[in-house]
Amino acid sequence: MKKVIIGLLMLGMALGAHAGNEGAQADPASHARVLAEFDQYGGLFVPPGAVSSYSYQIAMDGIVQVITRTNGQNTPSKKFIKQLSYSELSNMQTLVASVRPGALFDPNPSGPSCQDAGTSRYVVYARGSEIIIGENTGCKTLSRKNATAADAQIMKILADIANSDRHKLN
Repeated sequence: MKKVIIGLLMLGMALGAHAGNEGAQADPASHARVLAEFDQYGGLFVPPGAVSSYSYQIAMDGIVQVITRTNGQNTPSKKFIKQLSYSELSNMQTLVASVRPGALFDPNPSGPSCQDAGTSRYVVYARGSEIIIGENTGCKTLSRKNATAADAQIMKILADIANSDRHKLN
């Protein structure tokens, strides 16, 4: 019985996080130009009219933008944040190129989890593949066993971009 209840809660969480977002997901082909991104999704319930997700993206040409999705609206909004300098872009390209695929794992699987928290995800696009380098979901921090210092540097760069833009979003 406990497994059924947990399964239903997880299904509800998955449906609730995307409710009202029909058609609002990014076109997978659009990732062909993205080098790295930091995505944040709302928790179990995102009310209509509230922001349901932010996607901070660094494009191959160094343009940094945020894509904001609002629950109940099919069209996401895009906002230019900045243009990376040549050295910043070159550094990011080098870091991303050094990332190798690897599965995420929970370093503390017996630790507590939650069902209503938001999710944040760090992603790079290398060699034609999406590689998730870190994720916070269900009150758990997931990482890769083959993570390197490049993973941490990429996550810090993306988090700094999101944090520097945070006060401008509201």
